[in-house]
Amino acid sequence: CCMPSFQPTLSTTRDVVREAIIPLSSNGEGSGGVALATTWNQGARVRAARMVTHAWSNIFTHLVAAIVADALGRERYAEEAGLLAEGKVGELKSRLREAGTLQRVYWVCSFSINQHASICGGYGPEPQEPGPRHEVWAESRLNTVSKELYPLCPCGEPKYFNCAPVQCELNKFDDMMAVLSTDAGFGHLVAMDRKFALLTRVWCLAEIAEAEASQIPQRALFYDEGAVEAEYHKLKRLDIRECEATRQEDKDDILASIPDVDVFCESLQELIMGDGGLLSRFADREAKLRNAARFVKRAFSTFEL
Repeated sequence: CCMPSFQPTLSTTRDVVREAIIPLSSNGEGSGGVALATTWNQGARVRAARMVTHAWSNIFTHLVAAIVADALGRERYAEEAGLLAEGKVGELKSRLREAGTLQRVYWVCSFSINQHASICGGYGPEPQEPGPRHEVWAESRLNTVSKELYPLCPCGEPKYFNCAPVQCELNKFDDMMAVLSTDAGFGHLVAMDRKFALLTRVWCLAEIAEAEASQIPQRALFYDEGAVEAEYHKLKRLDIRECEATRQEDKDDILASIPDVDVFCESLQELIMGDGGLLSRFADREAKLRNAARFVKRAFSTFEL
């Protein structure tokens, strides 16, 4: 097994990238590596029908479940996550085959970006000051299940980050979305994790905003109603300045590209919570509950009189 520590209900996407995707896409010590999608597709170029925005801290099984649920036309992925955790992949494949979407192609950064040209040989810059950011960085180096340091890859592939913007693959999401937006039927899937950590990641918010700017149809999938209700309080105020990125340079570059951050945050809030937004049906429901509560309060006040 490529990843002995894998547990379907605990292992995160970061775990899988570090201990499965990177080893499976390496050409060997000192020989570089490619994106795992390149390996799987034997170098053939394949156009995606969907782009997926997700958080690497999410449980990997939940990411896959959200993709499967999207292909099945569902809005929740708890059932698919349960079936995957039980190893019932065949049952899900049968459902996808029946729906005619088994071969639909999804673009997921973990698989589609060459991790060997960026993160495989290190853990990202260590914050110099002690505190929460350093604690997050230190935790991000550890396997969620085993709590052991992720192995580093000896492939030797040249690494490109913000200082080499042309060669860097990490900064091309907006260009990629703009190109694919011209394809008929192309869509954007926002795979929300149970804790809604996705909405605290600067890259994820930038992708949601870019999809709107490129007029790409978007839909968000959730684990279940309970997850939304438990975390709803976090969603009422979104500020990209308070979001995080693994590399501070990424956040700085994204913020620098926004002409008016305050206007951007207002637009982002409307895009997610406003009429027709990704979470509008939950906002609508909360408004109805508030109105119902006011009605009950008035009724009791009248009765007391």
